[in-house]
Amino acid sequence: MPKTTPKKTEDGFIDTALLEHQHFDDLIGTLFTAKTENVSVKLKLVSCDVHPKGTPPGARREAFSLIFEGQTRDALLNGDGSYALENPELGQIRAALVSPIITPPNAKGQLYQLCFN
Repeated sequence: MPKTTPKKTEDGFIDTALLEHQHFDDLIGTLFTAKTENVSVKLKLVSCDVHPKGTPPGARREAFSLIFEGQTRDALLNGDGSYALENPELGQIRAALVSPIITPPNAKGQLYQLCFN
């Protein structure tokens, strides 16, 4: 499937219901900014994994997850996990649920996951 520009809602945010893993394939290694009113943290996209077995029959898209690496272990742990997520090439995603995941002790920072079902 060719990469396409994600559609945006009337307020300029990306319509997350239409995002697919192909939108992120070329963005691995690039920086995203996770924002709330009080916090802004840079996260590097380190992987985009497709989960065909986790995709229900007839689903609009294949389930996939994104793994990000942050420079700090606690900056995004304060709050409910909902952040505006922005990338210069992709645009802005509103209220993405970015969750911390178990991070190996030798990792440079905290790993975070964002799932799309």
